[in-house]
Amino acid sequence: MLNGYLGEQLCQLQQQWVYLKNLYENDIKQLKHLINDVCYGRGDISIIDKTISPEKQNDFDDKFNKVTKNLNDLKEKGKLIRNLKEKKIQYCNVVEYGIDQIDNKITIEQKLVFDNEENRILYSNDHLIKINTKQFHTLLDNLCEQRRKHSEICLIYADFSYSSFELKDMMIVPSKRHSDENKKSMKEETLSSTSNIINILLLGETGVGKSTFINAFANYLTFNTLEKAQTSQPMVLMPVSFLTTVGDNFEEHTVKFGDVDSLNNEVFDRPGQSVTQRCKSYVFNLNDSDRKKLRIIDTPGFGDTRGIEQDDRNMEHILEYLSNFTHLNAICFLLKPNSSRLNIFFRSCLTQLFSLLDRNALNNIIFCFTSARSTFYTPGDTAPLVKKMLSSLSIGDVPFKKENTFCFDNESFRYLVALQNRIKFNDDEKHEYGMSWSTSVTQSKRLIDYIRKSVVVYRIEGNLQSMKYVQFEIIHMIRPILETMRNYLRNLILRTQDSVNVSLELYPKVISFPGTICISCVPYSLLVGQFWIAKIIPHKIQNNHCTCECSLDQHISIDYKLEYKLSKKSLKYDENKINKIEKLPEDIREVRNLIQSVNLQTNATHIITSIDWGIEAIIIIRLSSNNNLVTQMDKILKKVESILKGAPELTTLNSDDARFLGE
Repeated sequence: MLNGYLGEQLCQLQQQWVYLKNLYENDIKQLKHLINDVCYGRGDISIIDKTISPEKQNDFDDKFNKVTKNLNDLKEKGKLIRNLKEKKIQYCNVVEYGIDQIDNKITIEQKLVFDNEENRILYSNDHLIKINTKQFHTLLDNLCEQRRKHSEICLIYADFSYSSFELKDMMIVPSKRHSDENKKSMKEETLSSTSNIINILLLGETGVGKSTFINAFANYLTFNTLEKAQTSQPMVLMPVSFLTTVGDNFEEHTVKFGDVDSLNNEVFDRPGQSVTQRCKSYVFNLNDSDRKKLRIIDTPGFGDTRGIEQDDRNMEHILEYLSNFTHLNAICFLLKPNSSRLNIFFRSCLTQLFSLLDRNALNNIIFCFTSARSTFYTPGDTAPLVKKMLSSLSIGDVPFKKENTFCFDNESFRYLVALQNRIKFNDDEKHEYGMSWSTSVTQSKRLIDYIRKSVVVYRIEGNLQSMKYVQFEIIHMIRPILETMRNYLRNLILRTQDSVNVSLELYPKVISFPGTICISCVPYSLLVGQFWIAKIIPHKIQNNHCTCECSLDQHISIDYKLEYKLSKKSLKYDENKINKIEKLPEDIREVRNLIQSVNLQTNATHIITSIDWGIEAIIIIRLSSNNNLVTQMDKILKKVESILKGAPELTTLNSDDARFLGE
């Protein structure tokens, strides 16, 4: 049951379990080697003591207890969903409707659109239920009483437990299906809200400190002084982990703040590889009168030790991610001062970026320098290198001057986090970090003022250019086309059942994390009417491993999942539509040729594979009463598959095959 409602949470729990399992097995393996070395006189027994130290055991116990708690929480959620089902109350995870921290009451109501004309929706989350169980059950009884009086209404429980939106109170809200006028006002609201969000794209070399900069920048804009930051809880947009040395003997301490172990998008233990694995947006409120929000788009670093191919893949992912936004206020390149040379991929990064954006976006480029305390908050020796590189570009004049250059020192933020870990510092260090914080606050405010007053918002919609954008558009079209094709076949099958007057409808839902489909794993089977559907649970990839432990080359990136519903109306098919089935392979071949007609580079293999997946995973048919149906469908699908794989001898479906689907 949970697979149908909370597949993402189950996937996360599985990932946590795999992480713990690998951690345990690696420790056991290391311990065996150490014991063997001690037995043969190649090591000291004190190393074993460190390996099985109480601190390490406590850390593992904490992780294990957290996984156990998450498992128990999901079990409780299963009981809740079962209880709601018995009361005929529909369960809804609001994450699937794209609700997050930037939403408000109006946008939430606009996003939570359901099929029924009249709904009563109960907003709540696990925390609110825990602190006031009695109120929750009272509201449930209230819902049931409303339906008793008005049988036409549909009852829905909207669960905010997994959303970043902070729900203050439980409440029941009425909801009606949106009319065209409602949808128009929703679009206007969305367009209006974009003007209230400042979007900054953050780019930089691997190891320059983008993730630390994001956390530090948010705190600089929140706390004017280090003293104020110390008296409050630091704002942590993403968990922090770094190594620091203190004292006369340079004692090493690993500093952590936030839930580092649960962070799926960061890899801290692979030197030289980009810590950030995929693009991710971080949104927080600016402390101003007009209630603007700031969104920083974090990206994988360039100059990855895995080579230029990995850099190209990262850049392609960045450009594709960027194509989903409406506007950019700034394109920020994060650098270190006093560099002896610039990374060779810096130039390529700019060139590729402006293969997607036009020259109007050049004026939105800004430069930020981190760790600039040692150069008196100037770009230092990096400045002439940047000037030389920019002058050699053919994309146009990129401004690089004091007005669009900002210098920070994020060591003061690290100092703040270290204090949370009870690390001691002397008075001189405290004074120096306090001055550093004040300077960085000044630079942060100057940056925001510059973006607001000196640059024009770059509208991405309508301004994307080049073959690169065409590639992204094609990539985004492939899966919807194939899903539509196979659902068309499903409904043709239903048409053969004379007693059935139904059809299957598709309901795509955006997933809230970078997901993949594994083409090696057996899909979860979901019964919808008379069909067993191959329901795909999105997988997560972390530390170059997937939760399913299959090879990474067996995974295809996706940005939405599909839900299926039975409609009480049968689709009508005339002779012309049936004849079109004969041309299905030709249509598929056109899609394949379209893909091959543009240079998709690193994505090409995965795109073709996704076509194979789209057909091979067509449906699970378990209609035991009609074995001929299964045989004929299998025959048709094999012909389609052979065309995808380039077999020349099978090029069309014959009339018998096509008419079989229409009989």
